[in-house]
Amino acid sequence: MRQLTAVIAAAWLFHVGCFGDADRNNPLDPKAGEFRNQGSISGETVTYFTPFLPVPEATIVLQPAGRLTVSDADGRFSFLDVPTGKYLLTATKGGYAQATDSVEVRVAGNASSRLNLDALPTIDSLTVTSVHLRRPPPNLDVDFFLQVTARIGDADGDNDVTLAVVEVPTLTFRDTLSITQTVGRFQKQIPAASFPGGLLQPLLGQQIFLLAYDRAGNVSRSDPVSVARVISETPQLVSPIDFDFADSRNPVLTWRAMDLPFISTFTVDVVRFEFGLEDPVWSQSQIEGSATSIQVVPTLIPAVYKWTLSVVDEFGNFSKSTQPAFRVN
Repeated sequence: MRQLTAVIAAAWLFHVGCFGDADRNNPLDPKAGEFRNQGSISGETVTYFTPFLPVPEATIVLQPAGRLTVSDADGRFSFLDVPTGKYLLTATKGGYAQATDSVEVRVAGNASSRLNLDALPTIDSLTVTSVHLRRPPPNLDVDFFLQVTARIGDADGDNDVTLAVVEVPTLTFRDTLSITQTVGRFQKQIPAASFPGGLLQPLLGQQIFLLAYDRAGNVSRSDPVSVARVISETPQLVSPIDFDFADSRNPVLTWRAMDLPFISTFTVDVVRFEFGLEDPVWSQSQIEGSATSIQVVPTLIPAVYKWTLSVVDEFGNFSKSTQPAFRVN
């Protein structure tokens, strides 16, 4: 028995000696000839919110490898032959906030990534003008306002914009605009009392910005705009006023001439006054600045009416008259 055991042991040692250095073909074996200490990364660039639509032509940078690629029409991208280890992916595209993701590449493995790109709000328009209003009798106070109007869009949907803020950095002033019933339109009439000295004049020439925030908390900042002028002169109405009867159902509205040192036009607004409510009837803008009268075009029905005259400069700043009433038989 002892002789048989010795023979078996000798045979086993011979076998190990002959085959201990056999070829290795397993690519996961570090000693194999086909072994590669690397893997790959595949992923996609999509919108920030559901339904996660593709965002093509985004640039993806792989760090610390320093490699980059661009997502295709379906938002897909890949990196091949990536050494094992931990990496940071960064996706950028004009009009979108930067997106990042961390991945770990394993031997012969494929790490996956989804980069959600948030579309930034687009400030399509921003107008900032001075407003001068004359209150009707018996209170003839003069009010000045800063009128701010903006149109803001977003590729993630119009409802993605959550906040619009007007900012005057030099005056350390900020205020939030109101959302209007028109999608994407924001506005605010800010009283002069909100500014230094209770005047609009300190705003002249100052840089004014709009900040638009979205649901993801990202923000877009507008190019600067400024107030060019504050119109102190008030249009003086002549007739019809004081509940006078109009000369016809197409009355002629008259006012005093205004000799202003800047280019200007007039705007007339007529409203019907019933049961304490004002119903717009007619409006005419771009009336020559040298004019002193205009005839109402639509034939008015018997009722009480009110009208105003605004003088408007080339930048949209305006000064509006009182709102006298007249009657039509």
